[in-house]
Amino acid sequence: MVWAFLSILSGAGDAVAFASMKKLNHLSTNLILLLRHLVTLPFLLLGFLFYEIPKVSFEFYLITLINVIILLIAMYL
Repeated sequence: MVWAFLSILSGAGDAVAFASMKKLNHLSTNLILLLRHLVTLPFLLLGFLFYEIPKVSFEFYLITLINVIILLIAMYL
């Protein structure tokens, strides 16, 4: 049942994020994207309190970097 709660929470978070982005449309696109990611950072960092960081390979970092670049381009467009 945790998945249902997380799905609802994710949907609510997206709704708030998109509504906020519409209210902040007078700001530059880059600043809006930066604010959106900075707001989520504390919640992601909170996860480090409960889980240890696993050992990962170089390929993981490479794929993550490619994913970040693609997501940033997609969000900017």
